[in-house]
Amino acid sequence: MILDLVVPQLWIYGVGNTLARRFPEDAGELLASLADFGLTEAELDARWRARAVSISVRYSVAFPDAAYHAVALGL
Repeated sequence: MILDLVVPQLWIYGVGNTLARRFPEDAGELLASLADFGLTEAELDARWRARAVSISVRYSVAFPDAAYHAVALGL
């Protein structure tokens, strides 16, 4: 089975922020490993942005969090 992992284009900032807070001693190495993993980044088009904004407003969640759901729904 082949699995294609798709993330929002700015995923590294949110993930880096979480790693730096939770695993400060290992954050750099962990983030480098994830960056080298070759995740597919979703293209930020108008439909994707509208979906992310709608999810953010409707469910009162931060836009970066809504972005992951928008990507999943778009695929």
